[in-house]
Amino acid sequence: MEPLSEATLLDIWDAGGTLGYHQRALLLLRLGEPETAVEHWLDIPVGRSNDALLRLHQRMFGDHLTSVAACPDCDQLIESSVAIDDLLAQGKGPGSGTVFATVDGVRVPCRLPTPRDVGAVIGAGTDAEAATALLARCIGDTERPVDTDRLSPEAWERIEQALSAADPLASIGFLLQCEACDRRWEAPFDVVSFLWEACSARAGRLLVQVHSLASAYHWTEASILRMSQRRRRFYLECIGT
Repeated sequence: MEPLSEATLLDIWDAGGTLGYHQRALLLLRLGEPETAVEHWLDIPVGRSNDALLRLHQRMFGDHLTSVAACPDCDQLIESSVAIDDLLAQGKGPGSGTVFATVDGVRVPCRLPTPRDVGAVIGAGTDAEAATALLARCIGDTERPVDTDRLSPEAWERIEQALSAADPLASIGFLLQCEACDRRWEAPFDVVSFLWEACSARAGRLLVQVHSLASAYHWTEASILRMSQRRRRFYLECIGT
């Protein structure tokens, strides 16, 4: 697959600057596979869209994800790194179809949440309330509706566990340990936010280069972006940047 051009990256960064989280996710998915319709991304399991975003990161920034989290107890900064191939291997599973959770001896039918579901519950109260609203959208089917108001907390937990097991990449977390206080915890990893920040950082560096060369030589942005990185570095060194 062809690498993404720097001009395309800047266009995506520019277009997504005023968009919300859900719209940026769709923008990034279309960046990775521009021939795929938006409706496809809206109606596939969340784990599959995360899989596509992780593969996009591989194309743009390499195979390793490196992030920093603060320890919940002592605020010590902990750096973690994981290979994307390892995550993708863990995520292989059914990926679609009906999932059954056994609740009080009864098999409750569920479907895997999709990006459309996630977009529908954004802003639905607290994080816990939004998570409950997301699960409620996915419980039951047209032939076997489920009265979610009658479900116990234990039932909700079993349903969530069944969906997580069927689609491991829908919710990604890293197990971390603080060397300062020995605290162990699982830090959630947001693929969309992480990838968008990486794109924004690279776009910022590119624009600084364009500004420097355009100011010195009066070249257009398009002509500068068409240059090889080696040639561009040479000109930047010539002007002391």
